[in-house]
Amino acid sequence: MDKIVLTNVRVFDGERLLEPATVVIDGDRIGDDPAGARTWAGHGAALLPGLIDCHIHLTNAATLSALARQGVTTALDMGTEPPELVASLRGQPGVTDVRSSGASATHPASAHAKRMGRSQGLVADPDEARTYVSQDRKS
Repeated sequence: MDKIVLTNVRVFDGERLLEPATVVIDGDRIGDDPAGARTWAGHGAALLPGLIDCHIHLTNAATLSALARQGVTTALDMGTEPPELVASLRGQPGVTDVRSSGASATHPASAHAKRMGRSQGLVADPDEARTYVSQDRKS
């Protein structure tokens, strides 16, 4: 990963927008040595920490690329099926990091079941829910 120096940027520290400063990005870390770095002029723009999307449903790697382009560094997947799809998309370089809620369940007539075409994790009554919860799953 390249070393980049951002000049004249206002860093948002989680509480306030700081005065314009220079920030060195050295690989995946904030550094302090600008030697050998490419320089980008910030023109007083705000530099934000990575954003978190707390509710996504993964469909493919393009989803994570699109999120990364919008500044989302972490996304919380809420029950994408099959779990193997989520596992295959974890840890990809250059895209949004994904965390998963794990196996989910919903009623066959729910909006999630209808809209997302769910065929797994469908429970129609309390007995089916107990059976579903007691099954061993990896996600």
